[in-house]
Amino acid sequence: MSEGIRIWILITSLVCYSGCEQKPAAEADAFSGQTVYNRDQAVEIILTRSKNAPVAGEFALDGVVFDPSTRNEVELSSLWKRIPGILVFGSGSCTSSNLFNKDLNHLANRYEGKASFNLIYIREAHPEGGFQPMLQNDFANEEIPPIQDPSDLESRCQAALDFRKRKGLNLNFLVDDIDDPVAASWGAWPTRIFVVGSDGKILYAGDQGPWYFSVTKEGWHDPPPSFLESEFRKRPFDRISLEEFLETHFSDKT
Repeated sequence: MSEGIRIWILITSLVCYSGCEQKPAAEADAFSGQTVYNRDQAVEIILTRSKNAPVAGEFALDGVVFDPSTRNEVELSSLWKRIPGILVFGSGSCTSSNLFNKDLNHLANRYEGKASFNLIYIREAHPEGGFQPMLQNDFANEEIPPIQDPSDLESRCQAALDFRKRKGLNLNFLVDDIDDPVAASWGAWPTRIFVVGSDGKILYAGDQGPWYFSVTKEGWHDPPPSFLESEFRKRPFDRISLEEFLETHFSDKT
């Protein structure tokens, strides 16, 4: 092999390495696979995983999720390969997921073809027999049927399909594995929103739900307890709504 060819191969390899950086896959953690039973457990999981969640400007973590209809594996990175991908993490027992589903449908229709809207179904936020906080304001009027925390991937896929049918959601539905690797690595429990550019970088990283699960400009939320708020401020998450971000960075289909 000539010296010129050798140099060309080296340069090509370096360019590919810098431009095609491999992102780590999502991994489960010590809380994975566990039903959340009380407030203390919920706080511990949120505070621990919030440190994992990517922020704007960082590369998105890859991982494997599942199509609930076929049970086929889907690479997360495929969701933003062609156009930016919006990842909405939630579950059928999550109050925010239930309350704002019409707003998500509206945005998905408004920005059709500009971004893909994906709901990643994760561990139940408030399953039957699990953590059931006192709900106030509009949340108290939202009817959520009793939902058991799935114990295997098959039952989680079915829970996702039931939720999509009950709410009439037109988002692309996908399901986290039963040991919660994606939810753990994205700091997504109980609910969160991200926008990933087609280059794999995070464009929008919503702050911790349910307090900052902001879909629309008119959406409201009670503030978190002060000790949680001080921890959340240590990471630069976005607090504007998804709607405001899209209006600033994307043109709708009209």
